[in-house]
Amino acid sequence: MLRTLRNLEGWTIYGSDRQDIGTVDDFYLDDEHWTVRYLVANIGRWGALQETLVPPRAIDRVNPHEARIVVGLTRGEVEHLPGADTRRPIARRYDREYSSQFGYPTFWPGTGRSDTAAPPTLAQQAAAIAARVAPADEEEAHLRSVHELTGYRIHALDGDSGHLEDFFADETWVIRYFTVHTGHWPGGRTVLLSPERIRSIEWEHQLVHVDLLRDDIKQSPRYRGLPPS
Repeated sequence: MLRTLRNLEGWTIYGSDRQDIGTVDDFYLDDEHWTVRYLVANIGRWGALQETLVPPRAIDRVNPHEARIVVGLTRGEVEHLPGADTRRPIARRYDREYSSQFGYPTFWPGTGRSDTAAPPTLAQQAAAIAARVAPADEEEAHLRSVHELTGYRIHALDGDSGHLEDFFADETWVIRYFTVHTGHWPGGRTVLLSPERIRSIEWEHQLVHVDLLRDDIKQSPRYRGLPPS
């Protein structure tokens, strides 16, 4: 069964000790093999933010009827998992460095904007910062946040073709499809593409390059709200 990752955000994480541990905040993907590397869990109490990284192998089952992800760990065990800041996707490393260097607040789509003046684009400062946020190891070089990638522009072989909306993962947490909204065309729609079509990702410009023409994308299977078979 396929499920969209964005739909799992906010679901309860339920432990083997029959306690609610926290909620799903995000997913970190491996953009080389296109698998879910970590579930980002917010286990903070009383509204505090405390994010830990839960590997998919710790997930026992997904319960859609109760919007729960059941893990084979107790709350105490989850609290001792690595924190989300220990394995930051490259674009978030970039964003944090950018914010620190230029005094602008960090902004991510869907989290709300600051009341301060609009910051320069990431592209304008790419050359100055890129060398300072080199990945610490090979894993970090391929980590991508689903939150980060949502809204990235899709660039076909012959031009822009919409933006990325979501990912479909199977029961083994392998990414089978990503959805693209082609809304800037007349009769825009949401279509399904295989991650194998991704040639490269420019995190500093928020671009996903695919090896398709725009017409190929327009003719791709349409997503109508039901998981693909």
